[in-house]
Amino acid sequence: MENRIKTDIILETLTDKNQIKNHILYFNPIFPHLKEKISSFDEYAEKLSKKANVVIGKINDEPVGLLVFYANDLETRTAFISLIGVSEKWQGKNVSAFLLEYCTEESARRKMEFLKLEVDIDNGRAIRFYEKNGFKKCGEAGGSSIYMCKRISEGKI
Repeated sequence: MENRIKTDIILETLTDKNQIKNHILYFNPIFPHLKEKISSFDEYAEKLSKKANVVIGKINDEPVGLLVFYANDLETRTAFISLIGVSEKWQGKNVSAFLLEYCTEESARRKMEFLKLEVDIDNGRAIRFYEKNGFKKCGEAGGSSIYMCKRISEGKI
């Protein structure tokens, strides 16, 4: 089943701020602290539409995963994953791994050498997932979250 899920996922890149906002709102329940970190969904979608890579994973036209990342820091060559999440129905079916693999490959294609993300310290499931995929804790992000980092190796996880 794992391979079938991967081949069934269609990735769609979003650039329109209204589409981005709608998908952020759709996936908002899996990002409980997002509303605390942004001033408004409109402003956040506007920023993402101009500077980030926003990718939706779909199966049979149903949005199953969201990936938001930046791969444009040519000074540090570090890509930053802002959001990665999978709708509850599709969790545990390797959708996150597929999105992370895409992010890694796309970041490598853009000449990034590292991936970095912020995760809540109390989200043990996410931390284990990232560690399983080569990330290591690389600092405190402040409050109740940490940074995790990984060296990109030829675009593969």
